[in-house]
Amino acid sequence: NGGKCCFSKADDASFLRNVVNKTSALVNVDRRRVYAFGFSAGGVMSHTLGCPASDVLAAVASVDGPIEVSQPCAPARRVPVLHFHGTLDPVFPYHGTAIYNGADQTLAAWRAVDNCTGAALNSTLSPRVHVAAYAGVASEVQLATVKDGGHRMPPENAEPEDYIWKFFSRWQLAA
Repeated sequence: NGGKCCFSKADDASFLRNVVNKTSALVNVDRRRVYAFGFSAGGVMSHTLGCPASDVLAAVASVDGPIEVSQPCAPARRVPVLHFHGTLDPVFPYHGTAIYNGADQTLAAWRAVDNCTGAALNSTLSPRVHVAAYAGVASEVQLATVKDGGHRMPPENAEPEDYIWKFFSRWQLAA
């Protein structure tokens, strides 16, 4: 139920809450530190869940899966977001299409939701991965652009998994 690419009538936000509740009953889960991450359609789903499940998710991250919500995104709180996107992605093109959003639309949507109005703080993860980070009050939105990147995880020398975890570990829900 991720929007234009992956729409169904399933109630994925309720399913997510149920997974967190049942898992928490079985093992010790820090419920302030639950995150959503996905690649491609899973990334679309991560963005989608960030809207209605901001009370469960401390932050979301996506690789090559843009925001494709079917209703306006109105989370109960500002949601920290990290989005990786390859400039040569043939599935979800970087600049979007008439059907799908791209990196720019994803960044703009989350910057508006999180009220990140200032200038970007730019950095580099590797020669091919450039990050634009926008700070807001109690949140941050980052776009990691993978130059000449296709529809796949960013290059290993950028250590994307470590970068995603470092991003996530900075965020938790209020106690």
